[in-house]
Amino acid sequence: MLSVKISGDGAAFHKRLSLGARGAANGATFYAQNADNPYGAQLNLEVDGTATGQTAALSFYPNFGAYPDDIAPRRCADLLAGFTGIWGTEYLAVKVGNGGAPNDSGDLGIEIARFTHASVDAGRDNAVSMGTADRRWSVVYAATGTINTSDARDKIVDTGGSVRLRTAAPMIVAAVDPVLFRWIDGGEVTEPTGETGADGWPIVQTRRKAGQRLHAGLLAQDVRAALVAEGLDFGVWGLDDIDDPDSRQWLRPDQLIPVLWAAVQDVSARVKVLEER
Repeated sequence: MLSVKISGDGAAFHKRLSLGARGAANGATFYAQNADNPYGAQLNLEVDGTATGQTAALSFYPNFGAYPDDIAPRRCADLLAGFTGIWGTEYLAVKVGNGGAPNDSGDLGIEIARFTHASVDAGRDNAVSMGTADRRWSVVYAATGTINTSDARDKIVDTGGSVRLRTAAPMIVAAVDPVLFRWIDGGEVTEPTGETGADGWPIVQTRRKAGQRLHAGLLAQDVRAALVAEGLDFGVWGLDDIDDPDSRQWLRPDQLIPVLWAAVQDVSARVKVLEER
């Protein structure tokens, strides 16, 4: 163990940084410490794996200070670099703990994202969300549209529900009016305060701003009311918190397409009948 001690007054020295072996693995551990916590936070550097499939990892162990009795750092996240097979594609993976004892030691095992030279992938198939109800992306830029899995072999079709949807689609479309609107919360803006800090850099502040531009869309409450009137409930509408009926409501625009499709089919059938008279 190699330790660095620092003194603020030249008399009392306190351990602030230590370098030690990483157990039986091939690596090292750095400890950031203070007088009250000999464990502090840890940063582990390790190389592990077989001769043809080695990985290199950074493991982060911040101090779990919420509970005084739990002074040992808790494994929080890993950055893992490696190959997919022998001389395969290089990748960088991000793993994050899921709370509790499983992330005190050992491999976290919960891969959130994987980066390669050609893509940014989810760590596991159909298991990780991009964003949450209270941590939304403001804008997503893409050259093409989102590809949604739609293979019939992946679906169990509700035949009776499908018939009800096709029958109710014209009434749902008729009951919901499109609107133009501005967002109450138009996002975040960072701006200078006009003051300069002790380090000589300008001081900035962050605030929320009101939306300015008009947007076109539907109101989730209107869609919900139309669905209830027709006795339907499916994934086009939902709540941020399913246990809180007053939580924010959302819509899935892609699931509105079948509703519009069925309504257009109904109109086409009616027009055909009129034309054949």
